[in-house]
Amino acid sequence: MLNSFTFPLDFPIGFGPFLTWLSLVALSIYFVTSSDSGSLIVDNLASNGFEQTHWIQRVFWAFTQGAVATALLVAGGTEALTALQSASILAGLPFTLLLAIMCISINKMCKLAEENDKNDTNFGLQEDYKRFRVFEMPVWGGVFNVFEWMISLGCVHPSRKNLMPFPPMKLCVDFVIATIVPFVPLFQLYNKFSPKQSQRTGNMIGAAIYGALHILWIALFASMAASRGMRGFAWCVWLFNGCILSVLRSK
Repeated sequence: MLNSFTFPLDFPIGFGPFLTWLSLVALSIYFVTSSDSGSLIVDNLASNGFEQTHWIQRVFWAFTQGAVATALLVAGGTEALTALQSASILAGLPFTLLLAIMCISINKMCKLAEENDKNDTNFGLQEDYKRFRVFEMPVWGGVFNVFEWMISLGCVHPSRKNLMPFPPMKLCVDFVIATIVPFVPLFQLYNKFSPKQSQRTGNMIGAAIYGALHILWIALFASMAASRGMRGFAWCVWLFNGCILSVLRSK
């Protein structure tokens, strides 16, 4: 009886290609909207919290994120995609804890808003929002404002044109120096924390150690193509450099 019963395994003629194209369109819409949301967040972070940014800058971040994702998938193949799926699943638990903490903060905010309505006082939720909606210190002192002006071909959004502080030349030079040779500003920070002349030698040694480790971890990561065994040493050096910066930042 079971052998005489057959299950329909195929779709009707012409229905399979229709579902294929429908699936591609649905996936494209899903990825485009997800990428657009991510580009919006990155754009706000790079714009010191301002929401009314030029649309060209947002398109720039969208293409940049797409190029990075494409390069990772092409370089890693199916293994990279599997690893990305596993990482997304593993990140679900800590993200759930983060959402729980956010629920607590939202509850406190709602209680504060209710108290303000009962007391009929302008305690300042809107004023606090206007004051804290932007970062206290712009990202790299506004260096990215130059890139926004270049990308938009000088057509900066009117709501940002009067609020965009263009950085001075010294700040741009310091930004380039900190990017290429970060141990130079590190030595300057050491001198500010320990300004005595007797401590200057120790400051130079500390900055030299950081500079050597900085160059070493870049060289180790670059040599991974020739020897995969260098990965562990590269991550150890990188972590040690992070510990040095963490200790300095804690001061």
